[in-house]
Amino acid sequence: MPRIGSRLYLTVDAGPIYDVHGTLIAVVQTIRDNTDYKNVQSKLEKMAITDELTGLYNRRYFTDHLDMEWRRGMPSREPFALIFLDIDYFKQYNDLYGHLVGDDCLKSIATTLQQSLLRATDMATRYGGEEFCILLPNTSLNGALKVAAQVQANIKRLQIPHADSPISSSITISAGVASLVPTTEDSPSRLSLADRALYEAKGRGRDQTVASDTC
Repeated sequence: MPRIGSRLYLTVDAGPIYDVHGTLIAVVQTIRDNTDYKNVQSKLEKMAITDELTGLYNRRYFTDHLDMEWRRGMPSREPFALIFLDIDYFKQYNDLYGHLVGDDCLKSIATTLQQSLLRATDMATRYGGEEFCILLPNTSLNGALKVAAQVQANIKRLQIPHADSPISSSITISAGVASLVPTTEDSPSRLSLADRALYEAKGRGRDQTVASDTC
Protein backbone atom coordinates (compact mmCIF):
# COMPACT_ATOMS: atom_id res chain seq x y z
CA MET A 1 0.00 0.00 0.00
CA PRO A 2 2.22 2.82 -1.31
CA ARG A 3 0.28 5.67 0.30
CA ILE A 4 0.98 4.45 3.83
CA GLY A 5 4.28 2.74 2.99
CA SER A 6 3.38 -0.71 4.28
CA ARG A 7 2.36 -4.15 3.09
CA LEU A 8 -0.93 -5.69 4.18
CA TYR A 9 -2.27 -9.20 3.66
CA LEU A 10 -6.03 -9.10 3.21
CA THR A 11 -8.64 -11.83 2.84
CA VAL A 12 -11.71 -10.84 0.87
CA ASP A 13 -14.92 -12.92 0.87
CA ALA A 14 -18.16 -12.24 -0.95
CA GLY A 15 -21.44 -14.02 -0.20
CA PRO A 16 -24.72 -13.70 -2.14
CA ILE A 17 -28.10 -13.12 -0.45
CA TYR A 18 -31.27 -14.34 -2.21
CA ASP A 19 -34.92 -13.66 -1.58
CA VAL A 20 -37.55 -16.39 -1.16
CA HIS A 21 -37.89 -16.62 -4.94
CA GLY A 22 -34.19 -17.23 -5.46
CA THR A 23 -33.47 -13.78 -6.82
CA LEU A 24 -30.17 -12.22 -5.91
CA ILE A 25 -30.90 -9.14 -3.85
CA ALA A 26 -27.53 -8.35 -2.29
CA VAL A 27 -23.92 -9.35 -1.90
CA VAL A 28 -22.21 -9.16 1.47
CA GLN A 29 -18.49 -8.62 1.29
CA THR A 30 -16.08 -8.96 4.20
CA ILE A 31 -12.45 -7.92 4.34
CA ARG A 32 -10.15 -9.30 7.03
CA ASP A 33 -6.68 -8.03 7.82
CA ASN A 34 -4.43 -11.11 8.11
CA THR A 35 -1.18 -9.16 8.19
CA ASP A 36 -0.14 -10.20 11.71
CA TYR A 37 -0.92 -13.85 10.98
CA LYS A 38 0.98 -13.76 7.68
CA ASN A 39 4.01 -12.07 9.26
CA VAL A 40 4.18 -14.72 12.01
CA GLN A 41 3.78 -17.48 9.42
CA SER A 42 6.58 -16.03 7.28
CA LYS A 43 8.84 -15.74 10.33
CA LEU A 44 8.22 -19.37 11.29
CA GLU A 45 8.85 -20.53 7.73
CA LYS A 46 12.14 -18.64 7.67
CA MET A 47 13.18 -20.10 11.03
CA ALA A 48 12.53 -23.61 9.71
CA ILE A 49 15.08 -23.22 6.89
CA THR A 50 17.63 -20.93 8.55
CA ASP A 51 20.54 -21.66 10.86
CA GLU A 52 19.85 -19.66 14.01
CA LEU A 53 23.46 -18.71 14.73
CA THR A 54 24.79 -17.71 11.31
CA GLY A 55 21.66 -16.74 9.41
CA LEU A 56 22.63 -19.00 6.51
CA TYR A 57 20.31 -21.69 5.17
CA ASN A 58 20.35 -24.87 7.26
CA ARG A 59 21.12 -28.42 6.23
CA ARG A 60 17.47 -29.37 5.86
CA TYR A 61 16.83 -26.63 3.33
CA PHE A 62 20.09 -27.42 1.55
CA THR A 63 19.03 -31.04 0.98
CA ASP A 64 15.65 -30.03 -0.42
CA HIS A 65 17.13 -27.29 -2.59
CA LEU A 66 19.86 -29.58 -3.90
CA ASP A 67 17.29 -32.07 -5.16
CA MET A 68 15.28 -29.30 -6.79
CA GLU A 69 18.29 -27.76 -8.55
CA TRP A 70 19.45 -31.18 -9.71
CA ARG A 71 16.09 -31.86 -11.38
CA ARG A 72 16.05 -28.41 -12.91
CA GLY A 73 19.51 -28.92 -14.40
CA MET A 74 18.73 -32.25 -16.09
CA PRO A 75 16.97 -30.91 -19.24
CA SER A 76 19.71 -28.36 -20.00
CA ARG A 77 22.54 -30.67 -18.85
CA GLU A 78 24.36 -27.75 -17.29
CA PRO A 79 27.16 -28.57 -14.81
CA PHE A 80 26.35 -28.36 -11.13
CA ALA A 81 29.03 -27.71 -8.50
CA LEU A 82 29.34 -28.05 -4.76
CA ILE A 83 32.01 -26.78 -2.38
CA PHE A 84 32.41 -28.23 1.10
CA LEU A 85 34.39 -26.06 3.54
CA ASP A 86 35.70 -26.72 7.02
CA ILE A 87 37.35 -24.30 9.46
CA ASP A 88 40.81 -25.64 10.23
CA TYR A 89 41.44 -26.69 13.84
CA PHE A 90 38.21 -25.13 15.07
CA LYS A 91 38.04 -27.38 18.14
CA GLN A 92 41.38 -25.97 19.28
CA TYR A 93 40.03 -22.48 18.58
CA ASN A 94 37.00 -23.09 20.80
CA ASP A 95 39.15 -24.63 23.52
CA LEU A 96 41.48 -21.63 23.55
CA TYR A 97 39.09 -18.71 23.13
CA GLY A 98 35.78 -20.14 24.38
CA HIS A 99 32.53 -20.97 22.67
CA LEU A 100 31.18 -17.40 22.64
CA VAL A 101 34.19 -16.24 20.66
CA GLY A 102 33.84 -19.38 18.57
CA ASP A 103 30.27 -18.38 17.75
CA ASP A 104 31.48 -14.94 16.66
CA CYS A 105 34.02 -16.62 14.42
CA LEU A 106 31.32 -18.76 12.79
CA LYS A 107 29.19 -15.66 12.19
CA SER A 108 32.12 -13.86 10.54
CA ILE A 109 32.85 -16.85 8.31
CA ALA A 110 29.17 -17.11 7.34
CA THR A 111 29.00 -13.42 6.43
CA THR A 112 32.14 -13.74 4.34
CA LEU A 113 30.78 -16.77 2.51
CA GLN A 114 27.58 -14.91 1.67
CA GLN A 115 29.46 -11.83 0.49
CA SER A 116 31.74 -13.94 -1.70
CA LEU A 117 28.84 -15.18 -3.83
CA LEU A 118 28.04 -13.03 -6.83
CA ARG A 119 24.91 -14.72 -8.25
CA ALA A 120 21.44 -14.93 -6.77
CA THR A 121 21.31 -18.64 -7.64
CA ASP A 122 24.40 -19.47 -5.53
CA MET A 123 23.64 -20.59 -1.99
CA ALA A 124 25.74 -20.80 1.17
CA THR A 125 24.70 -23.22 3.92
CA ARG A 126 25.86 -24.09 7.39
CA TYR A 127 26.08 -27.85 7.02
CA GLY A 128 26.89 -28.56 10.65
CA GLY A 129 29.34 -27.46 13.35
CA GLU A 130 32.22 -25.68 11.64
CA GLU A 131 31.40 -27.14 8.21
CA PHE A 132 29.77 -25.11 5.46
CA CYS A 133 28.86 -25.76 1.86
CA ILE A 134 28.24 -23.66 -1.22
CA LEU A 135 25.86 -24.79 -3.93
CA LEU A 136 26.61 -23.48 -7.42
CA PRO A 137 24.11 -24.26 -10.21
CA ASN A 138 25.37 -24.00 -13.80
CA THR A 139 29.01 -24.00 -12.70
CA SER A 140 31.94 -25.98 -14.04
CA LEU A 141 34.73 -27.41 -11.92
CA ASN A 142 37.04 -24.55 -12.89
CA GLY A 143 34.37 -22.02 -11.97
CA ALA A 144 33.84 -23.66 -8.58
CA LEU A 145 37.58 -23.70 -7.92
CA LYS A 146 37.69 -19.94 -8.56
CA VAL A 147 34.87 -19.40 -6.06
CA ALA A 148 36.65 -21.57 -3.47
CA ALA A 149 39.89 -19.63 -3.97
CA GLN A 150 38.06 -16.32 -3.55
CA VAL A 151 36.35 -17.53 -0.37
CA GLN A 152 39.65 -18.70 1.12
CA ALA A 153 41.32 -15.39 0.27
CA ASN A 154 38.47 -13.39 1.78
CA ILE A 155 38.57 -15.42 4.99
CA LYS A 156 42.33 -14.97 5.31
CA ARG A 157 41.80 -11.21 4.96
CA LEU A 158 39.64 -11.31 8.08
CA GLN A 159 42.79 -12.06 10.08
CA ILE A 160 40.91 -13.81 12.87
CA PRO A 161 43.68 -14.80 15.33
CA HIS A 162 44.18 -18.52 15.95
CA ALA A 163 47.15 -18.99 18.28
CA ASP A 164 46.64 -22.76 18.55
CA SER A 165 46.64 -23.46 14.82
CA PRO A 166 49.74 -25.42 13.76
CA ILE A 167 49.53 -24.04 10.21
CA SER A 168 48.71 -20.34 10.55
CA SER A 169 48.46 -17.50 13.04
CA SER A 170 44.91 -16.80 11.85
CA ILE A 171 41.79 -18.76 10.86
CA THR A 172 42.03 -20.74 7.61
CA ILE A 173 39.70 -23.13 5.83
CA SER A 174 40.02 -26.30 3.81
CA ALA A 175 37.77 -26.95 0.82
CA GLY A 176 36.65 -29.83 -1.38
CA VAL A 177 35.07 -29.25 -4.79
CA ALA A 178 33.05 -31.42 -7.15
CA SER A 179 31.10 -30.68 -10.33
CA LEU A 180 28.73 -32.98 -12.20
CA VAL A 181 26.22 -32.80 -15.03
CA PRO A 182 22.77 -33.79 -13.67
CA THR A 183 21.33 -36.87 -15.40
CA THR A 184 18.51 -39.30 -14.75
CA GLU A 185 21.10 -42.07 -14.37
CA ASP A 186 22.80 -40.21 -11.54
CA SER A 187 21.65 -38.49 -8.34
CA PRO A 188 22.64 -35.49 -6.20
CA SER A 189 24.26 -37.89 -3.73
CA ARG A 190 27.17 -38.09 -6.16
CA LEU A 191 28.10 -34.59 -5.09
CA SER A 192 29.33 -36.18 -1.85
CA LEU A 193 32.54 -36.35 -3.89
CA ALA A 194 33.08 -32.78 -2.69
CA ASP A 195 32.95 -33.98 0.92
CA ARG A 196 35.53 -36.65 0.16
CA ALA A 197 37.73 -34.05 -1.52
CA LEU A 198 37.45 -31.90 1.62
CA TYR A 199 38.78 -34.71 3.79
CA GLU A 200 41.60 -35.19 1.33
CA ALA A 201 42.46 -31.50 1.62
CA LYS A 202 42.55 -31.86 5.40
CA GLY A 203 44.73 -34.94 5.09
CA ARG A 204 47.19 -33.06 2.89
CA GLY A 205 47.79 -30.46 5.59
CA ARG A 206 44.69 -28.20 5.41
CA ASP A 207 44.47 -24.56 4.29
CA GLN A 208 43.98 -25.70 0.69
CA THR A 209 41.42 -26.83 -1.89
CA VAL A 210 41.16 -30.27 -3.47
CA ALA A 211 38.99 -31.04 -6.51
CA SER A 212 37.41 -34.45 -6.87
CA ASP A 213 39.42 -36.43 -9.43
CA THR A 214 36.24 -38.13 -10.71
CA CYS A 215 34.48 -34.93 -11.79
